[in-house]
Amino acid sequence: MYLTIMIFASFMVTVSGVPVSEAAAGDANVPAVAGGDSAASSSQLATRQSRAIALLDLAVTRGVAVFNSGNPEACSAIYELAIESVLILDVELSEAVRFEVQRQRSSDVDATPVQRAWAFRHSLELVRANLVEDLGETPAETVEEPKNMTVFDFSKGTTRWRQLHDDVMGGISKGTYQRTANDTGLFSGALSLENNGGFATVRSPARNLGLEGFDGLLIRLKGDGRRYSLGCLPSDRRMEINTWRFDFQTKKNEWMEIRVPFASLQHSIMGRRLPTPPIAGEKIRSLSFMIGDKNEEPFRLEIDWVQAYRGNSEAAQAQTF
Repeated sequence: MYLTIMIFASFMVTVSGVPVSEAAAGDANVPAVAGGDSAASSSQLATRQSRAIALLDLAVTRGVAVFNSGNPEACSAIYELAIESVLILDVELSEAVRFEVQRQRSSDVDATPVQRAWAFRHSLELVRANLVEDLGETPAETVEEPKNMTVFDFSKGTTRWRQLHDDVMGGISKGTYQRTANDTGLFSGALSLENNGGFATVRSPARNLGLEGFDGLLIRLKGDGRRYSLGCLPSDRRMEINTWRFDFQTKKNEWMEIRVPFASLQHSIMGRRLPTPPIAGEKIRSLSFMIGDKNEEPFRLEIDWVQAYRGNSEAAQAQTF
């Protein structure tokens, strides 16, 4: 949770211009604004109001993502940090809104994490509505969303990927997932062609991955020179047969970054390609890594992280399978 909050704090600095160290110091470090009704003072105030609104909007984007991933504690912390930062920006808020914010902060001692998250979201919306009303128009200043978002960071060690091999069809291939001492995920094992087998897979638990609005995935990994597949699935059911696949070739003992545009994913059912449109990012709830190259030598695929990206990134070409 601490890592999530610090990541958001870095976004906060880019929006508000207030370093985290100054934010912790309170109002003593807030520069005074020249008094009077001068155009310069009004312009400075409008700029602070616009920055505050942009910061709150960014907090909602970040908070919703972590809430949906099952971390309401981090969500409420992000909302609280955003509200604190807005107050430090020396913006104009009504006494009624300030009172409501303070009341919320002092009355949630026994609340559950989910209740705290929703309560802070309510306070955040009150503050934002007050700022927009005082500004008198839609703020012109906006903050560009980060182009990349971490989907899986194996250093956190919180996600247990499960195995799914050819034993569902009578095969005896072996493959395991484990977290390494280098804080990476390791998929390793050995295929067997006995009993018409020959593939091994590890799959992440299903959850809302927050991929709506993104254009693809970026994966940093190190392989053994063999060919693997990334699978994007609408669920993690053991017998889920609908997979949107992207094949890639690794280089032995070399770290690589593999770009997987969602538009390049190809629908596959039990290895057979179908002329189906690519799956939309928001429908992807689970990822998998698979090997099925009929090579019975031990395999090893190490994954550092998986990110989602936006924009016109250099698109990798889909490899046929």
